[in-house]
Amino acid sequence: MRKIAYFLFLGIILLQGCSDFLENKPKGITIPSVFQDYQKLMSSVSLTRVGSIYPMFLTDDVHLLFNVKTADSYNFANKSEVQRNTYSFKAGQLFTPGQSDGLWNSLYDQIFTYNTVINEVMSVPDASEKEKLRLRSEALVARAFQYYILVNAYANQYDATTASKDYGVPLILVANINQKVHRSTVAQVYKQIEDDLKEALPNLKDRAAFVTYPSKAAVYSFFARLYLTMGKYEMALENAKLALGVKSSLYDHKPYVVNDVTTWGRIVGVNGGTFLYDIDNPECIYLRNVSEQISNTCCVSVDLKNVFKKDLPDGAVDMRRALFYADDKVNYGGTPLAFPGETTFGPWINHNYGFTTSENMLIAAECEARIGSKDKAIEYLNTLRDSRIKSNQPLSALDKEDALLKVLDERRREFAFVGYHRLFDLKRLNREERFKKSVIHNVEGVEFTLKPNDNRYILPVSQEVLDFNPDMPQYER
Repeated sequence: MRKIAYFLFLGIILLQGCSDFLENKPKGITIPSVFQDYQKLMSSVSLTRVGSIYPMFLTDDVHLLFNVKTADSYNFANKSEVQRNTYSFKAGQLFTPGQSDGLWNSLYDQIFTYNTVINEVMSVPDASEKEKLRLRSEALVARAFQYYILVNAYANQYDATTASKDYGVPLILVANINQKVHRSTVAQVYKQIEDDLKEALPNLKDRAAFVTYPSKAAVYSFFARLYLTMGKYEMALENAKLALGVKSSLYDHKPYVVNDVTTWGRIVGVNGGTFLYDIDNPECIYLRNVSEQISNTCCVSVDLKNVFKKDLPDGAVDMRRALFYADDKVNYGGTPLAFPGETTFGPWINHNYGFTTSENMLIAAECEARIGSKDKAIEYLNTLRDSRIKSNQPLSALDKEDALLKVLDERRREFAFVGYHRLFDLKRLNREERFKKSVIHNVEGVEFTLKPNDNRYILPVSQEVLDFNPDMPQYER
């Protein structure tokens, strides 16, 4: 029901007899009226899934084949149209007329739910003020999370000198399908995110009972990520440390091996058991999965493979590389396929784009390398790497610049198959002259290049939405 209502609001008309949604109770639909109704809304498993993998095809981590005859998903010709358009850096629209953008639609669909809780739960008569504030605050954090993805995917990289003018995304703060849609600025969206987090923080526990719900540790982690994206390194460092003060556990990857099955359960413990992910992972602070799997969808770029080779001691094994990727061959849908010389993404675990202790360590390390101590930066790195690399040896850095380069490489190794980290890192790092990088994809012998700060890094609002919002301004891409 909320999906129909919200898509109507965005101009994606799915008329199914719900035009009087705000006036009358539809048959067969439960309108929230007591506290448990709102708690159930926030407990929906669908709310933990936050999007699509197609934006990852803009990055320098992925590689598609074009010189093979097998009808498999690794072949450029067999990808979906939006994936092909994204991978070849197509200008203008990525979706053809009539196609829906699952990322945009799902995020705004979920925002409708969060707005319902934010605007209504305080009026229920059957819960304490503390309980109501806690649930409302959880919805504020969750809504802010959606807007963080939206503004970084569909808008220019945050830049304090241009954010007040750059197109952001529509800020929808009430569950009302009749309000006028307009595109807020990047500065306005970031301020809303920051305001929501500040309002929520006092009403949350240090740790939530389940990692699918926000906590103080999640808010500190969110602030750390937000301020890193904004280039506010002192504030990012402060919040990363606060988050680590609440939770700093790491998950040791070394006692695991890969079995012969390239599917769920592929990673197993040396002494039994499978690799922990989702709510069981001791690093998880706030769980948000990417809806689609990158497992068995594309190959790994040579560039990324080379990054895994850097800073690896002789005889050491990076368990991320060993566990989450497959070399030369893969069992795809029960059919063995051979790709000599190629490496495929094969983690076969849910990808948490929420907040983790490992991300907080990497944020703290990056900020120390930029504005603090190179030795502290390397200390964070070595702590993380000891849980990831078998026969690891401590790193050292000549200076802060050397430490920063090591941290950025470690971020890439840690997050290569997780959500949108690499895309958002490319966007923010391209604003620094020393880190500008062109992404090059080869399609059937033709090279396609995405230059630093090109507007094609910005996902377009789909034509389906624009058809019903013709006055919405767009980036030229």
